[in-house]
Amino acid sequence: MSDLAAALMVAVRVHAGQVDKQGEPYLLHVLRVVEAVSNEAKVVAALHDCIEDGGDDGLRAVLSLDLSRREGEAVKLLTHPARMGYANYVESIAEADNPLAREVKLADLRDNLGRIPHPNPEVHGESSEAMTWEPLRRRYEQAIAVLTAALPDEPRSADEVEAAKRYREGRFQ
Repeated sequence: MSDLAAALMVAVRVHAGQVDKQGEPYLLHVLRVVEAVSNEAKVVAALHDCIEDGGDDGLRAVLSLDLSRREGEAVKLLTHPARMGYANYVESIAEADNPLAREVKLADLRDNLGRIPHPNPEVHGESSEAMTWEPLRRRYEQAIAVLTAALPDEPRSADEVEAAKRYREGRFQ
């Protein structure tokens, strides 16, 4: 069995029965992230939420795999420690010498951002349910900006540069 197949089997076991914020099977998010990354990062993408969402069982399942040192470090970096603030968590990935973790986190954030409903006040009015997603949208956009800024050859828009600046000034939402 390939490393990716083994990692996907772990993800299926860990995420069985879980749903995302929109009520869809969580495993679909994992598969979209796997599809969005390079071949080198696919194993890490399959496992990116297994420890955080799977608790001790997820940790044991990930540890049972024969991951490379870089893959193991990437999975560890992608696991958001409960006592660490989100901004510090994103910054730790941005500053780490692990391009696999950055690539997977960017794909994760972009997938999450792409699933947030867009507010349409003309249809829903100002109190639209989609409006309640705006703080999360801003958080994802700022995290993407910070991670993108850490990539030396990645083009950045003016909005991404501004979002990264706000983050570094302590205005991360």
